[in-house]
Amino acid sequence: MNNIRLTKKNEDGSYDYGELLFKTIDLYGGDHKSRTLEIAPGVNEQEVENVYFGLTLNETGGRVPFTPEKEGSYFLTNSVYKNIKFYLETKSGVKLYPDKNGLIKITKTLIKPMDVVLHVVAEKFATNRLTEETVFDQIDIEISAS
Repeated sequence: MNNIRLTKKNEDGSYDYGELLFKTIDLYGGDHKSRTLEIAPGVNEQEVENVYFGLTLNETGGRVPFTPEKEGSYFLTNSVYKNIKFYLETKSGVKLYPDKNGLIKITKTLIKPMDVVLHVVAEKFATNRLTEETVFDQIDIEISAS
């Protein structure tokens, strides 16, 4: 990922260098949050070809990818967090569809920073433990380019 930078942005367009991707999500009552992410060529890169986005869950037994909810769906889900879905869209609201492995092609050629919006949708009772505070600490965003 040295050839690509991924930076979180606040609603006002400023950069957020904090650790949390989403500050609060109500996993018990249900919620829908979004976060703008800026994807840009790395510091020493002028352009990057074939940029892909993916999500994985790091479990003790290995990595569990987020894959399409069903064929043709833009929602990404996995077997561990069944009631939590993610989807990605452009800044103008066009939903980006993943391939069968859960990878989303962002762009063929990235020559300047571009914003995408990551959404998380938690269904009501996505967790049944009211005391569970950290859920997303094991979820990784993977950006790759060829």
